[in-house]
Amino acid sequence: MTAATRSFPDTSISGFDHAAYLTRIGVEDPVAPTLPGLTRLMERHMAAIPFEAIDVLLGGVPDLAPSAVDLKLVTNRRGGYCFEHASLFRRMLEASGFAVETFLARVRLRTGFEGPVPPATHAVLVVSIDGESYLADVGFGGPMPNQPLRLLGDDPQETRGGVFRIRALADGRVVERATGDAWLPLYEILPLRCHPADLTLANWFVATHPTSSFRNLLMAARLDGDVRYTLAGNRFSLRRSDGEFEVRHLTAGEVMETLADQFRLPVVAEWDAAIAPALGEW
Repeated sequence: MTAATRSFPDTSISGFDHAAYLTRIGVEDPVAPTLPGLTRLMERHMAAIPFEAIDVLLGGVPDLAPSAVDLKLVTNRRGGYCFEHASLFRRMLEASGFAVETFLARVRLRTGFEGPVPPATHAVLVVSIDGESYLADVGFGGPMPNQPLRLLGDDPQETRGGVFRIRALADGRVVERATGDAWLPLYEILPLRCHPADLTLANWFVATHPTSSFRNLLMAARLDGDVRYTLAGNRFSLRRSDGEFEVRHLTAGEVMETLADQFRLPVVAEWDAAIAPALGEW
């Protein structure tokens, strides 16, 4: 599972506004295709562009065309979910000279490895730097760090967001986070490179299937430095890397204020009707 230099048709850097993206994430200068450069881009991307799937609550299927993703996440200053983040971040990395590949993953955060195998509903990026492969995931919305993780090798990796490891499986690799004396599985990366048709199908399933969490629950997340902001239904939490944790249950009005203030979204009145039924607790 290593990155290659070729790019897929739907992630072409043709027409990509490199300067607009850097302005959106608050970076003044171009970033070199190095590990420190990748880390800097990840940190600023996750601080500036939140994870959210409000369009799904509104009954839509997010448009993965590069121009649509750029308009939404860069020009209109919205957030998005994994497929949108992966599209935008991949094209930024390619424009900066990085070698990148896209992979699908099965989310294991809530179910672990018990029961039926979940569908592959998450998209991640693998970046190759100086012969080493790194996982660069800016669109999970869950407890992932805002810095790259070495893809190969099972050793624990300490980050500001906790300790992680990426363990080999028979047909892929599983990303795990240390929780006390145990390891919590987050998702299982499938070993085959992802093609545009795979992303189209996964995006449609996540946005339309009645069992999809995104259709039934408001979710938003943003990681700014060592502080993670998470909104799941009406439950707003703030977690710092030193272990400090705060949680509040919000009214509908407070939810809209929090989306604007903490997640920096351009909230509009039309969201009210769709968000109100999605304020159950996660």
